[in-house]
Amino acid sequence: FMFISSHEKLRKLLLEGARISSLVHLGPRAFRSIGGEIVNTVMFAIERGNGHLGSAFHSVKDLDYEEKVRTIRETLAGRVPQRAYTLNQSEFKKIPGYPFVYWISDRIRELFRKYKPLIKYADVRQGCATGDNDRFLRFWWEVEQEDISLDYKSDRKKWVPYAKGGPYNKWYGNLWWAVDYSEETYKVLKNMGNKLPSESYYFREGLTFPQTTSSSLSIRYNPKNIIFDVVSSSIFTDNISPKNYLGILNSKLINLLANVENPTVHYQVSDLKNLPIPDPSALESKSISPDEIQSLLGSLSSRSRLLAPPSTSHQSLTTAPVTLSSLAWDCIEL
Repeated sequence: FMFISSHEKLRKLLLEGARISSLVHLGPRAFRSIGGEIVNTVMFAIERGNGHLGSAFHSVKDLDYEEKVRTIRETLAGRVPQRAYTLNQSEFKKIPGYPFVYWISDRIRELFRKYKPLIKYADVRQGCATGDNDRFLRFWWEVEQEDISLDYKSDRKKWVPYAKGGPYNKWYGNLWWAVDYSEETYKVLKNMGNKLPSESYYFREGLTFPQTTSSSLSIRYNPKNIIFDVVSSSIFTDNISPKNYLGILNSKLINLLANVENPTVHYQVSDLKNLPIPDPSALESKSISPDEIQSLLGSLSSRSRLLAPPSTSHQSLTTAPVTLSSLAWDCIEL
């Protein structure tokens, strides 16, 4: 319940009506009888009011059962400070959806104020669920090549390229599927599965992201003439090429923020809508001056102190203009 969108109202209720006095994030393997990564567990104590006081958070989620038991005793006694965090629970309200991300720094939390959510710049749409994939989907090599559409709006061929998940893969790829989109099947699909949501976005150039990932968020480019599945929901832009967004969304900085917003293996459409990103139109120059490059490289040197970039030293984080240089600084600092 600490992170997923379906429990957002519960988190809001707790934050507004009670105080979390102590929380231990157990994670998987919290019971001898339940192995694997499926069951994630947390234990916590709450009290009425006193929301202005700090809350104590303890993390043992990465340990096995025996280590959890030993370390919980140690961290609650204050002998494992690296696993203990104290903050006011109101800090969780700074991030959309109120995820209980107790381990992040104020610097990272402030980026959710600095950047606007993706929904301000692009549409994020849920994909199609056919209701019977064995019936309607085929690998593209399983059907006659002349029956695969190259431009459905003009050729109306039976099989249309279909984006549907796959292994971790950034930038482009995993386009193995074709969906039966003949006139007869179209009428069936309109009454099966999730009934072809976002239909007006089919065949448009865009970006796609997997619903489930074993690694970090991965964004891929979808060319025109593709229909997208519910496990490959997609992002569409109007005035700026989706390729401009591709570089931003696949950066380590945005992946870090995505993991803060939803530190699970499942990304929902709502997670991407609320994902903070810099304004893509402000980054279209694609160039950084030689002086800025020298400054950025210097900050990576083991002999140099990490200083605030000159362009923002006199401005607050939330009001400084977002440029390629300031975006690079955010990546280096984090």
